[in-house]
Amino acid sequence: MVIRQVSTLNMGTKFKRTPIGDLPVDWEVVRLNDLLDLQGGYPFQSNNFQDNGIPVVRISNVKPKGIYLDNCVYIQKELLENYKEYLLEDGDALIAMSGATTGKIGIVSKDVLPAVFNQRVGRFRIKNNARISKGYLNQIILTNNFKTQLLLNAAGGAQPNVSGNNIEKIEIALPSSHEQNKITEILMSVDNALEKSSDVIKKTKQLKKGLMQQLLTRGIGHNKFKNSSIGKIPIEWDVSILYDIAEIEMGQSPSSNDCNQEGVGIPFYQGNADFGELHPKARYWCDKPKKIAKQGDILISVRAPVGEINIAPHESCIGRGLSAIRPKNIDKDYLFYAIAFYKTMLINIAQGSTFESVNGKELKNLNLPIPKREEQSQIAEILDSIDKSIENEHAYKQVLEQLKSTLMQSLLTGKIRVTNNV
Repeated sequence: MVIRQVSTLNMGTKFKRTPIGDLPVDWEVVRLNDLLDLQGGYPFQSNNFQDNGIPVVRISNVKPKGIYLDNCVYIQKELLENYKEYLLEDGDALIAMSGATTGKIGIVSKDVLPAVFNQRVGRFRIKNNARISKGYLNQIILTNNFKTQLLLNAAGGAQPNVSGNNIEKIEIALPSSHEQNKITEILMSVDNALEKSSDVIKKTKQLKKGLMQQLLTRGIGHNKFKNSSIGKIPIEWDVSILYDIAEIEMGQSPSSNDCNQEGVGIPFYQGNADFGELHPKARYWCDKPKKIAKQGDILISVRAPVGEINIAPHESCIGRGLSAIRPKNIDKDYLFYAIAFYKTMLINIAQGSTFESVNGKELKNLNLPIPKREEQSQIAEILDSIDKSIENEHAYKQVLEQLKSTLMQSLLTGKIRVTNNV
């Protein structure tokens, strides 16, 4: 990484007061309309869309981390000649111009190209001879300050709308081209590290998924298999219902008068919305709980989305969207992974119900494979090692995200300057 290319501000640096804060005296304050235009997308007709071809980027494809082609629509490649003006390029910045997510910005990467963009999506285009680089502009428009100014200027009633006129009053700090490039290089180095970290997490999760399929259906070192109610399993394994291997506590919501956000009582978890990667995060507390999960209990969501699981980090109150599962006569970590893998059975039951939920009886009768105790521990140990790797990578990514936030705040205001000898 090139973070070493920054140095703390030396005593000789002078600042000036500007409408957007104190800036180095050699920096300018420039209105965005002097630097760029906002180009609206083409109003493609739905009868032009098909299942493959050239992607059409819509508002739903613009995400804070970039452009993603989930549920994307396409136009014929042969039509591309007609829409050259709307053909995207690597590094283009796109913004949602209307709707509930107005102001959402994403940066185009090479892996989504070639692509065009639809109406209600805008593209920032730098004017000819404007003294700003695309990389520096992209870092500026991703700041919270920029988004705040943009939305304040946006027109509209219940939902704001962004147009080219809304950027006219926005002012930004503009250092020299040399410093712009260095700032961009430093911030992009952190972006690249974040991208690599995300890729590590994604690939490790894929590895875990494959290992769960192998370990929870074929086990370790087995050659002979038998048919069972949950499919083929090693001949030495048994199948048991959850009720026979665990205590099950269905949640019950306390009175709203007994809940608070001041930390009085024990944490209160209502459902999947409180879940984290492995442990839930408290938003509410309760001093008169009706149903309690003990530390280490497996928490499972019994209302949409059914089947999501976490582990209770401490004694807590559970609402009716959750159930607490307390292992007995089974390796607790193995049970956690077995439920995570076979939860599709609960999901299928839930999807057949009116409110997409499962009741206590359905949960108790969940069928799970039961290896010998030693093999349970071996399977759990392998999967736990993968989870620890994912957890460590998440922690590293959080450090990078905090570093990026700190560097943006300092570099883009001149509080930290790029060294002159790089």
